Amino acid sequence: MRKDRNLFQGNLNKKNYFEGWYYKQVSTDGKTAISFIPGISLHASDPHCFVQYIIVDETLENGISTGYVRFPVESFVWNDEPFAVKIEDNFFSES
Repeated sequence: MRKDRNLFQGNLNKKNYFEGWYYKQVSTDGKTAISFIPGISLHASDPHCFVQYIIVDETLENGISTGYVRFPVESFVWNDEPFAVKIEDNFFSES
């Protein structure tokens, strides 16, 4: 894996900036998948960080469930080496 692939490319002082990371897990039978997208939006009028989720499961009413959970931008903490993003109690890393 290239070292620069997962780094936080922005900084908290940028304006009108967005960045997110995509994590996906699929069940061994391939019938269920869950994805998480932690990210940060530094739009001048609405800065915040978030965790978006997508669940694909044939047992759900429409087969899919999605959500977007907002947090204050101050909740966004990152580390470049090793790569990690923390938003409130949510932690994401390469492993």
